[in-house]
Amino acid sequence: MINRFKPQLLCTNHRGFAALLLVVVVGAAALIMAFSASFLGINDLEMGYTMQQGRESLAFAEGCVHEGLEQLRQDSNYNGSTLNDGVNSCIIEVVDNGGGLQTVTVNADIDDHFYTTLVVGVDLNNGIDIVSWTQE
Repeated sequence: MINRFKPQLLCTNHRGFAALLLVVVVGAAALIMAFSASFLGINDLEMGYTMQQGRESLAFAEGCVHEGLEQLRQDSNYNGSTLNDGVNSCIIEVVDNGGGLQTVTVNADIDDHFYTTLVVGVDLNNGIDIVSWTQE
């Protein structure tokens, strides 16, 4: 007796194929979400570091302004100087505007990446009176 060969489809269980396809799609979506979340975390870290360095730059510049005002209090002919702490530096410039009014400009540099400029108007007629304080 001769058995006749009956061809059968290789993929008769479509439910298994659909489940496998669903696992692949869900896995790819989870991988994309994890990758995106890691980039967001790195971006947040960079922004936090930049904010910290900006605050440090402003604090250093304010310290330089106070040093410049102290030097000006001791010597009304003081015209500026440069301060260094090894990593950070600031340049203090004092301009006499006449009539007892002077402008103190400070350019602070933090680690060669973050810069802050403060311009302070000072009236020396009655001690030291700060008449303006701006950050550029």
